[in-house]
Amino acid sequence: MVKKIKNLIVNNQLVVFIILAVAIAAFTTWFSVWLYVADGSAKLDFSRPGFEDLRKKISDKKDDTTKDYSSTGELNSSSVKDFKQRFNSLKDSLNQANNFDESTLSDENLGLDGASATYTENTAP
Repeated sequence: MVKKIKNLIVNNQLVVFIILAVAIAAFTTWFSVWLYVADGSAKLDFSRPGFEDLRKKISDKKDDTTKDYSSTGELNSSSVKDFKQRFNSLKDSLNQANNFDESTLSDENLGLDGASATYTENTAP
């Protein structure tokens, strides 16, 4: 019986490989979705349907200190100087934060102060 199974596997290696690859992919996908739901990440994912209003509130809250840099803009000494100045100010503010302080992960420091108050649990996929 064991010899028969070995011969079947050896004679159909490609088919066995494809079946095994699909089974592994299905299992890892199932496991990742299970983990996503079980650890609560699904509750924090605002990209899901039903959170359009909340996403809009978060994206409209951009302040004037944030500047997007175009990937196709002119690169000259003033733009490099501006980038370095903004980078250093952000780096300094991060260096001032106490890594072990609970307030470091507060909603206000993470930029979520307005969003967290309006969040309601939605378990719809």
